[in-house]
Amino acid sequence: EVVVYGTTEMSIEELGIYDLAVGARLDASAVADGNVSDEEMSQLEAASLQRAALPLWLVGHSMARRKKRVSISILTIEKALYWIEDHMDFKARVVFLDYMNLMQSERKPGQMSDRRMDCTDLVRAAKDMALAMGCPVVMLAQAKRECDDRDWQLPQMADGMETAAIEQFSDKIISLWMPKVSEAVGGTIETPDGDQLVVSENMLLMGLVKQKNGPAGGYFVLGVDFEQNEIRMMELEQEEPWA
Repeated sequence: EVVVYGTTEMSIEELGIYDLAVGARLDASAVADGNVSDEEMSQLEAASLQRAALPLWLVGHSMARRKKRVSISILTIEKALYWIEDHMDFKARVVFLDYMNLMQSERKPGQMSDRRMDCTDLVRAAKDMALAMGCPVVMLAQAKRECDDRDWQLPQMADGMETAAIEQFSDKIISLWMPKVSEAVGGTIETPDGDQLVVSENMLLMGLVKQKNGPAGGYFVLGVDFEQNEIRMMELEQEEPWA
Protein backbone atom coordinates (compact mmCIF):
# COMPACT_ATOMS: atom_id res chain seq x y z
CA GLU A 1 0.00 0.00 0.00
CA VAL A 2 1.13 3.55 -0.74
CA VAL A 3 0.11 7.12 0.00
CA VAL A 4 -0.49 9.14 -3.19
CA TYR A 5 -0.08 12.91 -3.29
CA GLY A 6 -1.47 14.63 -6.38
CA THR A 7 -0.43 18.24 -6.80
CA THR A 8 -1.15 21.18 -9.09
CA GLU A 9 0.78 23.54 -6.81
CA MET A 10 4.41 22.44 -7.31
CA SER A 11 6.43 20.35 -9.71
CA ILE A 12 7.53 16.87 -8.71
CA GLU A 13 11.16 18.04 -8.70
CA GLU A 14 10.37 20.91 -6.30
CA LEU A 15 8.60 18.54 -3.95
CA GLY A 16 11.53 16.13 -4.19
CA ILE A 17 13.99 18.84 -3.19
CA TYR A 18 11.78 19.81 -0.27
CA ASP A 19 11.50 16.19 0.92
CA LEU A 20 15.29 15.72 0.80
CA ALA A 21 15.93 19.01 2.59
CA VAL A 22 13.53 18.06 5.38
CA GLY A 23 15.09 14.59 5.67
CA ALA A 24 18.58 16.07 5.84
CA ARG A 25 17.45 18.95 8.12
CA LEU A 26 18.75 21.55 5.68
CA ASP A 27 17.31 24.78 4.33
CA ALA A 28 15.21 23.92 1.27
CA SER A 29 16.01 27.20 -0.49
CA ALA A 30 19.75 26.60 -0.14
CA VAL A 31 19.37 23.04 -1.46
CA ALA A 32 17.32 24.26 -4.44
CA ASP A 33 20.02 26.83 -5.25
CA GLY A 34 22.80 24.24 -4.92
CA ASN A 35 24.40 26.03 -1.97
CA VAL A 36 25.45 22.93 -0.07
CA SER A 37 28.78 21.77 1.30
CA ASP A 38 30.29 18.31 0.80
CA GLU A 39 29.09 17.35 4.27
CA GLU A 40 25.58 18.56 3.48
CA MET A 41 25.64 16.65 0.21
CA SER A 42 26.37 13.48 2.20
CA GLN A 43 23.37 14.29 4.40
CA LEU A 44 21.22 14.67 1.28
CA GLU A 45 22.43 11.34 -0.09
CA ALA A 46 21.45 9.63 3.17
CA ALA A 47 18.08 11.39 3.10
CA SER A 48 17.52 10.23 -0.48
CA LEU A 49 17.77 6.58 0.61
CA GLN A 50 15.22 7.18 3.34
CA ARG A 51 12.89 8.98 0.91
CA ALA A 52 13.21 6.18 -1.66
CA ALA A 53 12.02 3.68 0.93
CA LEU A 54 9.04 5.83 1.93
CA PRO A 55 5.75 4.57 0.39
CA LEU A 56 4.78 8.04 -0.80
CA TRP A 57 4.07 8.43 -4.53
CA LEU A 58 3.77 11.85 -6.17
CA VAL A 59 1.54 12.64 -9.15
CA GLY A 60 1.98 15.98 -10.86
CA HIS A 61 3.85 18.01 -13.45
CA SER A 62 7.51 17.18 -14.08
CA MET A 63 10.14 19.52 -15.49
CA ALA A 64 12.29 16.60 -16.68
CA ARG A 65 11.52 17.07 -20.40
CA ARG A 66 10.70 20.78 -20.14
CA LYS A 67 7.42 20.37 -21.97
CA LYS A 68 4.31 22.50 -21.57
CA ARG A 69 2.69 21.96 -18.21
CA VAL A 70 0.01 19.28 -18.36
CA SER A 71 -3.32 20.25 -16.79
CA ILE A 72 -3.76 18.06 -13.74
CA SER A 73 -7.37 17.00 -13.28
CA ILE A 74 -9.22 14.48 -11.16
CA LEU A 75 -9.33 12.17 -14.19
CA THR A 76 -5.55 12.45 -14.68
CA ILE A 77 -4.90 11.45 -11.08
CA GLU A 78 -7.47 8.66 -11.20
CA LYS A 79 -5.78 7.19 -14.28
CA ALA A 80 -2.45 7.34 -12.44
CA LEU A 81 -3.98 5.52 -9.46
CA TYR A 82 -5.23 2.70 -11.69
CA TRP A 83 -1.81 2.52 -13.38
CA ILE A 84 -0.08 2.25 -10.00
CA GLU A 85 -2.45 -0.55 -9.01
CA ASP A 86 -2.52 -2.44 -12.34
CA HIS A 87 1.13 -2.12 -13.39
CA MET A 88 3.04 -1.62 -10.14
CA ASP A 89 0.83 -3.76 -7.88
CA PHE A 90 0.45 -1.07 -5.22
CA LYS A 91 -2.91 0.00 -3.79
CA ALA A 92 -3.56 3.55 -2.63
CA ARG A 93 -4.15 3.68 1.12
CA VAL A 94 -5.04 7.38 1.06
CA VAL A 95 -4.97 10.06 -1.66
CA PHE A 96 -4.23 13.76 -1.10
CA LEU A 97 -5.24 16.33 -3.73
CA ASP A 98 -3.43 19.70 -3.61
CA TYR A 99 -5.54 21.61 -4.29
CA MET A 100 -9.12 22.05 -5.50
CA ASN A 101 -8.89 25.72 -6.45
CA LEU A 102 -6.14 25.04 -9.03
CA MET A 103 -7.54 21.82 -10.48
CA GLN A 104 -9.25 21.63 -13.85
CA SER A 105 -12.77 20.25 -14.18
CA GLU A 106 -13.70 17.62 -16.74
CA ARG A 107 -16.35 19.72 -18.47
CA LYS A 108 -16.08 19.43 -22.23
CA PRO A 109 -15.63 22.44 -24.54
CA GLY A 110 -19.00 23.98 -25.29
CA GLN A 111 -20.59 22.92 -22.02
CA MET A 112 -21.91 25.76 -19.89
CA SER A 113 -19.54 26.29 -16.99
CA ASP A 114 -18.28 28.70 -14.39
CA ARG A 115 -15.76 28.23 -11.61
CA ARG A 116 -18.42 27.45 -9.03
CA MET A 117 -19.82 24.67 -11.21
CA ASP A 118 -16.30 23.39 -11.85
CA CYS A 119 -15.52 23.21 -8.12
CA THR A 120 -18.82 21.45 -7.44
CA ASP A 121 -17.84 18.86 -10.08
CA LEU A 122 -14.40 18.47 -8.49
CA VAL A 123 -15.82 17.76 -5.03
CA ARG A 124 -18.23 15.19 -6.45
CA ALA A 125 -15.43 13.60 -8.48
CA ALA A 126 -13.22 13.35 -5.38
CA LYS A 127 -16.00 11.54 -3.54
CA ASP A 128 -16.52 9.20 -6.52
CA MET A 129 -12.77 8.54 -6.51
CA ALA A 130 -12.87 7.57 -2.84
CA LEU A 131 -15.66 5.09 -3.51
CA ALA A 132 -13.98 3.67 -6.64
CA MET A 133 -10.51 3.32 -5.09
CA GLY A 134 -11.76 2.16 -1.70
CA CYS A 135 -9.67 4.65 0.25
CA PRO A 136 -9.99 8.12 1.77
CA VAL A 137 -9.47 11.08 -0.57
CA VAL A 138 -8.37 14.30 1.15
CA MET A 139 -8.88 17.40 -0.99
CA LEU A 140 -7.29 20.68 0.08
CA ALA A 141 -9.22 23.89 -0.53
CA GLN A 142 -8.86 27.58 0.23
CA ALA A 143 -11.16 29.36 2.65
CA LYS A 144 -13.11 32.51 1.84
CA ARG A 145 -11.59 35.91 2.56
CA GLU A 146 -14.46 36.60 4.95
CA CYS A 147 -12.62 34.50 7.54
CA ASP A 148 -10.00 37.27 7.79
CA ASP A 149 -12.65 39.72 9.01
CA ARG A 150 -13.53 37.62 12.07
CA ASP A 151 -11.76 37.63 15.42
CA TRP A 152 -11.84 33.80 15.47
CA GLN A 153 -10.58 33.01 11.98
CA LEU A 154 -10.73 29.21 12.03
CA PRO A 155 -12.79 28.37 8.90
CA GLN A 156 -16.23 26.89 9.46
CA MET A 157 -18.30 24.45 7.41
CA ALA A 158 -19.64 27.01 4.89
CA ASP A 159 -16.31 28.84 4.41
CA GLY A 160 -14.95 26.90 1.44
CA MET A 161 -14.03 29.24 -1.42
CA GLU A 162 -16.04 29.11 -4.67
CA THR A 163 -18.46 26.31 -3.78
CA ALA A 164 -20.97 25.12 -1.21
CA ALA A 165 -20.44 21.55 -2.42
CA ILE A 166 -17.66 21.10 0.15
CA GLU A 167 -20.24 21.55 2.89
CA GLN A 168 -22.82 19.38 1.14
CA PHE A 169 -20.86 16.39 -0.14
CA SER A 170 -17.86 15.97 2.18
CA ASP A 171 -17.93 13.21 4.78
CA LYS A 172 -15.46 15.12 6.94
CA ILE A 173 -14.28 18.73 6.92
CA ILE A 174 -11.08 19.68 8.75
CA SER A 175 -10.22 23.37 8.95
CA LEU A 176 -6.81 24.90 9.69
CA TRP A 177 -5.64 28.32 10.87
CA MET A 178 -2.08 29.40 11.61
CA PRO A 179 -2.62 32.50 13.80
CA LYS A 180 0.84 34.03 13.20
CA VAL A 181 -0.20 34.80 9.61
CA SER A 182 -2.79 37.33 10.76
CA GLU A 183 -2.02 37.99 14.44
CA ALA A 184 1.04 39.30 16.27
CA VAL A 185 3.30 36.63 17.75
CA GLY A 186 3.14 36.97 21.52
CA GLY A 187 -0.34 38.49 21.38
CA THR A 188 -3.52 36.72 22.41
CA ILE A 189 -6.62 35.51 20.60
CA GLU A 190 -9.93 34.73 22.25
CA THR A 191 -11.55 31.39 21.55
CA PRO A 192 -15.33 30.98 21.07
CA ASP A 193 -15.59 29.65 24.65
CA GLY A 194 -13.79 32.66 26.11
CA ASP A 195 -10.31 31.21 26.65
CA GLN A 196 -7.18 33.19 25.76
CA LEU A 197 -4.49 31.63 23.56
CA VAL A 198 -1.01 33.12 23.22
CA VAL A 199 0.06 33.23 19.56
CA SER A 200 3.40 31.54 18.87
CA GLU A 201 5.48 31.00 15.73
CA ASN A 202 4.53 27.35 15.54
CA MET A 203 0.89 27.36 16.70
CA LEU A 204 -1.62 25.70 14.37
CA LEU A 205 -5.34 25.53 15.19
CA MET A 206 -7.37 22.66 13.74
CA GLY A 207 -11.12 22.29 13.78
CA LEU A 208 -13.23 19.25 12.95
CA VAL A 209 -16.25 21.12 11.60
CA LYS A 210 -18.06 18.17 10.01
CA GLN A 211 -17.98 14.44 10.57
CA LYS A 212 -20.66 12.36 8.89
CA ASN A 213 -20.72 9.48 11.35
CA GLY A 214 -19.55 11.11 14.55
CA PRO A 215 -19.38 14.26 16.67
CA ALA A 216 -17.90 17.46 15.32
CA GLY A 217 -17.09 20.93 16.57
CA GLY A 218 -14.47 22.47 18.81
CA TYR A 219 -10.80 22.92 18.03
CA PHE A 220 -7.36 21.45 18.74
CA VAL A 221 -4.21 23.43 19.50
CA LEU A 222 -1.28 21.95 17.56
CA GLY A 223 2.37 22.83 17.21
CA VAL A 224 4.38 22.64 13.98
CA ASP A 225 8.04 21.62 14.11
CA PHE A 226 9.15 23.19 10.82
CA GLU A 227 12.62 21.67 10.97
CA GLN A 228 11.33 18.11 11.32
CA ASN A 229 8.13 18.72 9.28
CA GLU A 230 6.02 17.33 12.13
CA ILE A 231 2.77 18.37 13.77
CA ARG A 232 1.95 17.43 17.34
CA MET A 233 -0.62 18.26 20.00
CA MET A 234 0.51 21.30 21.97
CA GLU A 235 0.52 21.32 25.74
CA LEU A 236 -0.41 24.92 26.47
CA GLU A 237 1.91 25.10 29.47
CA GLN A 238 4.85 24.05 27.27
CA GLU A 239 6.56 26.49 24.94
CA GLU A 240 7.76 23.71 22.62
CA PRO A 241 5.21 20.92 21.96
CA TRP A 242 7.90 18.47 20.78
CA ALA A 243 10.28 19.02 23.75
